[in-house]
Amino acid sequence: DVPLFGDLLANQYISLPYFSALERPQNQMFLDALRENYGWAYQATDRTEAAYVSVRLWAEAAQAAGTFSSLQVQHAMWGMSFKAPTGVVELAGSNYLSRQSRLGTLNAQGTGFRVTSGGAEAVAPDPAWLLPHAAGGQGEVCDFKLSLRTICPSGKGLVDAEGGFLETWQGAVDCDWCLQGTHSVPLESSARTKTRVCRQCEAGSGQAMFGQDTCAPCVSGTFQAEAGQRECVRCPRGRFANATGGTGC
Repeated sequence: DVPLFGDLLANQYISLPYFSALERPQNQMFLDALRENYGWAYQATDRTEAAYVSVRLWAEAAQAAGTFSSLQVQHAMWGMSFKAPTGVVELAGSNYLSRQSRLGTLNAQGTGFRVTSGGAEAVAPDPAWLLPHAAGGQGEVCDFKLSLRTICPSGKGLVDAEGGFLETWQGAVDCDWCLQGTHSVPLESSARTKTRVCRQCEAGSGQAMFGQDTCAPCVSGTFQAEAGQRECVRCPRGRFANATGGTGC
């Protein structure tokens, strides 16, 4: 847009994370690749750099995840840093990138922008800063990492911040392996996202291993009168249980 407005941009400042005048090795390689493909007249803008970063960040996450599955790629992408032309960027839980903040103005030749202030340190995104604060003085929080952490796979169940196992989504922050005497079952919920919870084995069954999806019913000759137990016990002398899943002899 510089040739379009020319001298009208003199003494005007613009705030952007990226300027093509940045003296970074990553930016020089980025510009060289653009010019090799599109010619020396091609002008790299912040939108060009943003598109490049999006694709490169996804590609590195897909390589780290070893799959093109969206869920697994997103898992790998969160917390992954990437040395972009503008500086090191990272995907936050809000699905926004941490980006650098810089000011620029028209250069002496009138052909582009020069950077007047700002550095390579990224600023954490805060997409909810305009929203009203929630009760108790806590601001609105947008963290999709939490939603992925609470999609529990087979053998695991929802837990709270203290590691306690939960029966509902309420208070869930992560998943953990189900303990002995419990098993992992799908949570019946109206939510579109599916997850699992750990539930006690019913009376007449037990589970001696961690991270299991089923409980083993007591075989004939054994019983378990209580729920949440690791194993069944033999019937005492003089008594019998001739069926599986017995709760008594």
